[in-house]
Amino acid sequence: RAGVSNFSRNTSITLFTENPNFNLNVNSDLDKSKSVNLRPNTQSVDGLQISFAGKFSVSAGMRRSPTAESLRLYGDTQYQDYRFQYSHQSLLFTAYAQSFQGFYIYNSNKIDSNIGTNDPRIQNPSLKAQSQGLNVFYIFEPQNYSLPAALSQSVLQNSSGGSLMLGLSISDLLFSSDEDIIPLSEQASYSEDATLRKGHFSSANATIGYGYTFVFNDKYFISGLLLLGSG
Repeated sequence: RAGVSNFSRNTSITLFTENPNFNLNVNSDLDKSKSVNLRPNTQSVDGLQISFAGKFSVSAGMRRSPTAESLRLYGDTQYQDYRFQYSHQSLLFTAYAQSFQGFYIYNSNKIDSNIGTNDPRIQNPSLKAQSQGLNVFYIFEPQNYSLPAALSQSVLQNSSGGSLMLGLSISDLLFSSDEDIIPLSEQASYSEDATLRKGHFSSANATIGYGYTFVFNDKYFISGLLLLGSG
């Protein structure tokens, strides 16, 4: 592929850092102004990715140790993140599994007006969420555009180019808690969800989109991806 090549060695190791965006939002069915937004205390995650021959890659991420102040305000979260990627010509397969245990209510001050900026948020250390999924992409012009190069840098894109693509994704989310997720003071605003402690959701969606990577100085790149779909 003229615009895409493997690294000079068959095995490459990449270090990465990111801020995972994960939250559980429970909206009241009786009062549209009421909601409970739960988030894990995972503001920074460090990880390691190993790629083989530009086709396979596996990675794992762990939460960076929080400060004492962060633990006081938001509580502790146990976090695990595993990912697998396989690419072959026009096809890209990615799979992932994430788990979080220990959440805090992001909008605690909406539930208890006495909670200020420097006060501990309402916390639920027993709340656990597990998320896993599979994504499949078909790249129409793999000689011009590499999705693995844009997403995981497991191969190199040597020249600027783009391609139309199709995608299919399936995902599964399971959460459970030893205590009610909705605080007692808010339960009157919820009907069946007032004493919610667990849930299980599955979804699937199909997408179509276009990706483009702009390469400059033979060393740097900027990549953009637009996907539209339904599920």
